[in-house]
Amino acid sequence: MEKSSDRIVIAGGGIIGCAIAYYLGLKGVKSTVIERRDVGCEASSAAAGGLWPQAESSRPGMFMDLCLAGNAMFEELSRQLELDIEFRPSGLLHVVEDEQYREEAEKLMEWQLDSGLKVDWLDASETLKLEPSLSEDVMGSLYFPDDNHLNPLSLTRAFAVGAKKLGAEISTGTSVTGIKTVSGRVSSLVTDRGEIGADIIINAAGCWAGQVGAMVDMEVPVEPVRGQIILSEPLPPLFKRCIVTRDVYIIQKPRGNVVVGSTREFVGYDKSVTPEAIHLLHRGAVKAIPRLKSVSFIRAWAGLRPYTPDEIPIMGASDGPEGFLLATGHFRNGILLSAITGKLMSELITDGKASIPLEGYRLSRFLRGAEVERK
Repeated sequence: MEKSSDRIVIAGGGIIGCAIAYYLGLKGVKSTVIERRDVGCEASSAAAGGLWPQAESSRPGMFMDLCLAGNAMFEELSRQLELDIEFRPSGLLHVVEDEQYREEAEKLMEWQLDSGLKVDWLDASETLKLEPSLSEDVMGSLYFPDDNHLNPLSLTRAFAVGAKKLGAEISTGTSVTGIKTVSGRVSSLVTDRGEIGADIIINAAGCWAGQVGAMVDMEVPVEPVRGQIILSEPLPPLFKRCIVTRDVYIIQKPRGNVVVGSTREFVGYDKSVTPEAIHLLHRGAVKAIPRLKSVSFIRAWAGLRPYTPDEIPIMGASDGPEGFLLATGHFRNGILLSAITGKLMSELITDGKASIPLEGYRLSRFLRGAEVERK
């Protein structure tokens, strides 16, 4: 397949593109990353940084296994990367507030225990003993000790810094305007600053992957989903673990700020922040942690997450021009899957195959209308 001597160009300088460049660099392979703005300026910097393969999964299978494999990489990465990515092995409490939600939580716990994963049911008193700031109305919680968090922008920048030290070139402020092919194979990436010869082009453009795909007459079914987040003023330590309820997730970051998210809105490329969402997030946070009622929330923002119809990423060969690969559509799991995606794509390019098979993640699953395993 591809050879390590090929010229490799990555369209997209978010966390996925930078991770691929970094893992290629670890294999001694140089690449060029093209980013229209700055590194990590879109979804990568708008995320909260949750690493939650268990709390956010609904069934076992290939995607759950991929998320678990990705999560297992971050402790070592936190030591390996030059920048502090603020990795915190905090664990997560999935708070249960009513009887119906408890039944859902019990089903989640049952299949995860059957899969050999770590998860505990805590009753109300045990939950409040672990996190006293939670509302006394809590019925109980699922405790996931291996679901953690980090700083997503720091991770993106760390991948970029590491990639550059390993020989990658990262060209920011550069827009992709076209792709040229010769005899059914990619030959160059055209930008507003010139043309770059390429034997391999990786579409890691996130929500804009469809626009890059259209440059080779390929339909890539990725669309933006807006997620809004609010941030508090710095606070003394209020809780240690990530908190997830039916309505919101809540994380206290190392500097003391509390992050509350997130909405799920199909509004195109609109990154506006709305009063309705701010109110919804604040209400959900106060319901879970009443002490947040008197806290000042100082910032709100929105990011666009790359969504696919089955909420599973598109990775690997494209069945289009030879040398055109895809690594996009990670939706809510871009941070969690960044390292494993970088590793697997680098293996595909240098070794001809990935250590975790990518067949189930290929674009062709949509084209043939195949039955797809959902998260």
